[in-house]
Amino acid sequence: MVQLRRGQPGPFPTPEEAAAYPYSPMDRQLIEGHRRLQFIGTAERVSRDLQAFGEKTGASELMIATFTHSHETRARSLELLASAWPAS
Repeated sequence: MVQLRRGQPGPFPTPEEAAAYPYSPMDRQLIEGHRRLQFIGTAERVSRDLQAFGEKTGASELMIATFTHSHETRARSLELLASAWPAS
């Protein structure tokens, strides 16, 4: 996200690259502001938090974006969320 905001789009960094990145105070402020809209935790917790967010905002749809370096990890994350999401 920081790279994109700087006009430097590219591949999503590995956890090691992200940890080693020299974040400026402005970068850290941007990240903290963005975290308000992130839902992190177990599949059950994320499902519950997303549902509450949808109810609070009146949203009829939610867009899910999983930010991980690995396609396999991203797919697994979405599978876990789908299994925890209540049936309609």
